[in-house]
Amino acid sequence: MFSKQQLKHSIRRTIFRFGIDVRKSTSVRPQITSVGSHDHLMDAIYAAQKNRTIIEIPVERIAMMHLGSFPLEPRGSSPFTQTLIEYHDGHANKYEGSALELFYKTFQPKSLLDYLGIPAAVSSILDTINPLVRVFPWNPIDPLIKLEARKAEIEAENKEHLLGCKWVDGDHFMGPTTMAKGLGEFRRLSSVYKSIKENGYRIDNHDSMTNIMGMVLCHGNNWSVILHGGQHRASAMSALGMKTIPIEFRAHGVRGAVIRREDAKHWWLVRNGYLKEKEAQTVFDRLLHRVPPPCADAWLSALDERKKQHKRVNDLSKTLVTDTRS
Repeated sequence: MFSKQQLKHSIRRTIFRFGIDVRKSTSVRPQITSVGSHDHLMDAIYAAQKNRTIIEIPVERIAMMHLGSFPLEPRGSSPFTQTLIEYHDGHANKYEGSALELFYKTFQPKSLLDYLGIPAAVSSILDTINPLVRVFPWNPIDPLIKLEARKAEIEAENKEHLLGCKWVDGDHFMGPTTMAKGLGEFRRLSSVYKSIKENGYRIDNHDSMTNIMGMVLCHGNNWSVILHGGQHRASAMSALGMKTIPIEFRAHGVRGAVIRREDAKHWWLVRNGYLKEKEAQTVFDRLLHRVPPPCADAWLSALDERKKQHKRVNDLSKTLVTDTRS
């Protein structure tokens, strides 16, 4: 007979094999601090006295959309942030013709290798794996068996947010997507934006899994944060002009860990022959500096032209207003 504790542990281990991490909710209030009160983000993390720590991170230090590594700040290339800036400025009030639709049409990684952003790898298997798998080099997950878990994750997220879509309709981090998926994501983004604009953003002191979450990439004095939860909320806050984002870091578990470049030889994809150490470090360096992979070039080029067009429209509108007043 299993004890109650052994049974719970067995269930959690079984679920984790399918890529689902179940954590117990805690009523312990998180410690809240800011990078500004320390010389380095790592100083803030090591100074934390609690398992749950929320740190106000400057938007220019944050990247989002997993391996896409799109800078969150307003002048960056995050499709979520840019869509909401256009929404705020009146350039796009629906999905059709929005920056989000353009993103899904232009950013379509061909494989996991393409998504990682390296031209070749010691193992050609990565070039045959669906980019939906999206694993970091340090994730202790075999990419060959991750796809089914990713499909389940997409289905669960669609259901949670009432998008009415299946996994085959696409992933919100990349194209291609169906019109239904695109419309659902646009509605979700605009809804979150309106909510935070009207009510502000509230930190959940009781359930860490509902807060904006991130992991730290660190090499010497260089550091950045990659979001792995709360992408829509963080984008809304950035589009609204907030200079820092409160991000929760957990003291245990890979998803809340500090990832260091010098540990590359220990990363799962390296130890299991999918990447050479230098290849994994190349991916790390790109993510550290918040640089999207080469397969995002079409999106970056289209976004740059789009920003120029909107600037011309805005400048013309200001000129017309000035002429009318005079």
